[in-house]
Amino acid sequence: MMKKENSFGRKIQNLWKQKPTVVSMNDKRDEYAVKQDKRADIVIRIFSVLAAVLIWIYAVSTGDSVHTANLEYTTAHLQIRNEAVLDESGLDYAIDDMMITVSVQGRRLRISGLEPGDVTIYLDFSEIRYSGKQAVKIGAEVPQGFAVTSISPEYVWVDFSTVS
Repeated sequence: MMKKENSFGRKIQNLWKQKPTVVSMNDKRDEYAVKQDKRADIVIRIFSVLAAVLIWIYAVSTGDSVHTANLEYTTAHLQIRNEAVLDESGLDYAIDDMMITVSVQGRRLRISGLEPGDVTIYLDFSEIRYSGKQAVKIGAEVPQGFAVTSISPEYVWVDFSTVS
């Protein structure tokens, strides 16, 4: 059993040992021809191809490929910010039910795990001072590493009325 391991070890050592090369000089053209061990050359080529394939797989899997996800919401999902401003002005509000689409961009691996609950859509009532129907811009917050590319529609009509 020991002899097999030693012979295998010797074969590996011999593969990486520097092989004597035969150099011949062609007098007519002053060129040198170098004959190398073909086995070592084949092993180096195989390792080079494997290394290239592994680098390519790594580059493709971790590349900067950016994808977009479209998330659908209804107005029932809207959070209301600065609702206290309405209380101070004596106003109440009503929002018509409609669908809202939020487009979010992110890296391919992260965007596939994005859930609608990870994105917060909201209306900010901080600028509302009077009653009547007004267009209020829809805002969205996304986790770090994502970006909102569009919100459709951008505005929602809100009917503000005086509380009696």
